[in-house]
Amino acid sequence: MLNRVALPALAWLATLVLASPTLADPPVQTDIDVSQVVTGTTPCGTLRWDIHITGRQTTFFDDGVRTRVQAHLHEDNTITNLTTGESFREGPDSFSQISYFNPDGTLDRIVATGLAANVQGEQFKDVGRVVLVPLGGGRFDLAFSAGQHPLREAADDGRLADALPGFCELFE
Repeated sequence: MLNRVALPALAWLATLVLASPTLADPPVQTDIDVSQVVTGTTPCGTLRWDIHITGRQTTFFDDGVRTRVQAHLHEDNTITNLTTGESFREGPDSFSQISYFNPDGTLDRIVATGLAANVQGEQFKDVGRVVLVPLGGGRFDLAFSAGQHPLREAADDGRLADALPGFCELFE
């Protein structure tokens, strides 16, 4: 009698234990506060791009390996033509960015949505969704874009500084 009750109960318990998902590593949240200056020579003069990004990111892990970083970012920048002294505010803007990682920890791709690099109100926009694939050496391929992206198109297959000529229409 005991075997008729105990055996099915043990089988059920073993099924629960073996079928239960492993406990996932908890995500880690961190604040972001990054400033960067990008300067370069363009057809419209020497431009200086003062970039200031703040926000919060959540890093997700699977068995101790980073799988993605999801960030909600706020950007408030200035673009200055050092040749003429003219300057424009770029922002403030908010967007989401997800970085996906390969099992070996290398960056696979970056997906950014809600981009809105607004300068002078409606005069200049870089808006929509993009997918960037790393090429190495700080260079990225613009693998997908939806919306108008003059800055990201100018930097396609290049580095952030390669986007600077995209600002020249502001200084015409």
